[in-house]
Amino acid sequence: MGLKCSMDERESPEILGMTFWCKAQALRPLFMNEWKYTDFEPEPMPTDNTISHAVERILPYVAESQGYYSGIMLTQEQASLYECNYRYMFWETIDALKNENRCNDKFSGDTYDPVERLSHFCRRFSEVYIYGVGKKGKECYRLIDDKSNLKGFIVSENLKVDEECESYPVYEINEIKNEDDIGIILAMRQEYLTEVYPYLLSLGFRNIERYL
Repeated sequence: MGLKCSMDERESPEILGMTFWCKAQALRPLFMNEWKYTDFEPEPMPTDNTISHAVERILPYVAESQGYYSGIMLTQEQASLYECNYRYMFWETIDALKNENRCNDKFSGDTYDPVERLSHFCRRFSEVYIYGVGKKGKECYRLIDDKSNLKGFIVSENLKVDEECESYPVYEINEIKNEDDIGIILAMRQEYLTEVYPYLLSLGFRNIERYL
């Protein structure tokens, strides 16, 4: 088709095999190509390595050749999940490197020390809350050396069982005001984190740290 576009073997093309809307001019070389029915595998079609699969993967390159940009759009909730997961993987990788003694001086500073990281976060805000009263929440509480700004623990709405945890009051999230001087530390398992983090963002909270 004589496409003029940039291709990189290190970057997988976007696969678009479902019904979608496009601007005809962006994919015109595909429409103008002299396809024949015999070019395509009969049904039931193999799961991969056919010309149909090649067409799926070439769409962004056709659009680029026609002078258009291609990219992926995410909702705020989807983007927050990506951010949350990447942050989790980043700190898990750092911890794994430290445990295997593969770190050099670049990874030995306060920035990568979980105790210092949490303490620094707590010093930034006049009110700090730990979201989670389970094992992770209590581990996080014991790890914080300066608890002067710690005001209590948080649980999700209608999930409060005890009034106190580690002698600190337990609040439901709807009882916490969204203010600039409030920081929240998420201390929970990953499967809960991917639900709670986007929910906090939807409520307008932005001063959020994760306990690892």
